[in-house]
Amino acid sequence: QLPGRPGRRQIITRPVDGVAFVLDTATVHACDLDEGRVVDTFSMPPHTTGLLQTTHGGLFAYGDNGAFLRKGGAWTRYPEGRLVERVLSLTETPEGDLLACYTDLLERWRDGRATAEIEPGDDAMRYGATIAIATQAGSYWLSTRGVYVYDPASGGFLTTREGLISDRIAAIYEASDGTMWLGAENKGVGSLRDGRWVNYSHDDGLPNDMIVSLGEYPAGVTWVATRNYGLYRYQP
Repeated sequence: QLPGRPGRRQIITRPVDGVAFVLDTATVHACDLDEGRVVDTFSMPPHTTGLLQTTHGGLFAYGDNGAFLRKGGAWTRYPEGRLVERVLSLTETPEGDLLACYTDLLERWRDGRATAEIEPGDDAMRYGATIAIATQAGSYWLSTRGVYVYDPASGGFLTTREGLISDRIAAIYEASDGTMWLGAENKGVGSLRDGRWVNYSHDDGLPNDMIVSLGEYPAGVTWVATRNYGLYRYQP
């Protein structure tokens, strides 16, 4: 277990070179996962609630006040000159671009320029979306009422009828081996590999079923951030 006080909302970023950033309400802790200790602490920009660490170590914050990049120990707005818009999630694509999710729009950011990937009116945005990731296979997974897999060949809605752990998904993560991990707001963690769902809850050893975010470090080890009980790792 790493930093975080009971009853506080914690988010863990994707670890890079053994370092992950943990958001505890409005405070960010840089954590060395190998040594299990905090190496730096600083504050978030105002009105931001999410964190993203890219594979090259760039750190972004996002939320009601748009998105920010941390440079030289300070936060700067990103992309530069962008009007303030609420960003619900910000993730990195396999190609190294950024994927910004708004309520009814999905944008790809490359070199500070934005292009629409899924526009308002698309079936994927029928109920709005709160999280979006791009997979290694080229599809998009969006948290909506359940999960929408945006793939022209085989896309559509996934719900509990198809094995999804819950229709209220708070975190989506693709592991290095292609396993899809999904964290539910109130029912634990589910994984999908080769068409087979495996779900984990408090009954399987999770200290808390309210999941906030997911990560992987090293390959094959999943880190789970919970709403009330800090961070834990799962190793098969």
